[in-house]
Amino acid sequence: MKKIKNGRQGFTLLELLVVVLIIGILAAIALPQYKLAVEKSRMTEAVTILKIIAAAQDRFYMIHNRYANAYEMEKLDIEIQGKTFKNAASVYNNRIETEFFMYSPDSEAGSVSNPIPAGYKGFAQRKPRDERYTLYINQKNILKCSKKSNITPAQSKLCDQINSQGHL
Repeated sequence: MKKIKNGRQGFTLLELLVVVLIIGILAAIALPQYKLAVEKSRMTEAVTILKIIAAAQDRFYMIHNRYANAYEMEKLDIEIQGKTFKNAASVYNNRIETEFFMYSPDSEAGSVSNPIPAGYKGFAQRKPRDERYTLYINQKNILKCSKKSNITPAQSKLCDQINSQGHL
């Protein structure tokens, strides 16, 4: 601090620059960790919903001796809060869309009479569509993550953790 003519004290430019530099360094360290924590909480929500879909798929399998396909979400007897596509012309028919993910019991298209299973009990695709990553639960109840374009470093790190450990 430096004394000014009338007896008051003030900060020098160098002191202000040092404070701004320290705040900048702290922000550079904290921001990636914050983004990782936010994405992990979103991914945890998706994993929880996928586990619900997988359990419903197991119940469906016991009754019908097959897993539900992408057009049979309503037959799984589960309630997920989100927007449901009901337009017959939509490629995403009968899928549930929340703020950050789109959910379906199977990632392959098919019809009720001719289901084309992809080997997954359920999938959650991170929005926007065709970007970032997709989470899958296979028929052995193993969680996997598939990376796509425009994935952030935090998302990539979490995907790698899921693929290596099978959980978050």
